[in-house]
Amino acid sequence: MEKVYYRVSYNGIGIYDALKKQLWVLCLDPKSEWDRIKKSSSFNWLKTPNIYSDNYRSYFTELGFDYFKEKTLPVIYNYLDKENILIEKFVFDDLKLEMVYSDLYQIVIAK
Repeated sequence: MEKVYYRVSYNGIGIYDALKKQLWVLCLDPKSEWDRIKKSSSFNWLKTPNIYSDNYRSYFTELGFDYFKEKTLPVIYNYLDKENILIEKFVFDDLKLEMVYSDLYQIVIAK
């Protein structure tokens, strides 16, 4: 069955990885800042999959993308340049994906 998914990236990498890298550039104590952000209500709604590798890609479901735009993206704008954020819409047949994780807000697939 085909469903709509969204991928948000920044300069060619996932938006969360980009945010984390930027914190290591901007902050005096980036680990504490990253931990604080991850625990905030703006971010903690999205679960972190137990398994993740460089060969995987994350996509938001439509509900996840709505939450991301409402809760998370405004915080990300404080750290990353809006002009370099790329939002892509995809339609995938779930039966044809090598899905390694999924929940209400996201899927993770092998590239």
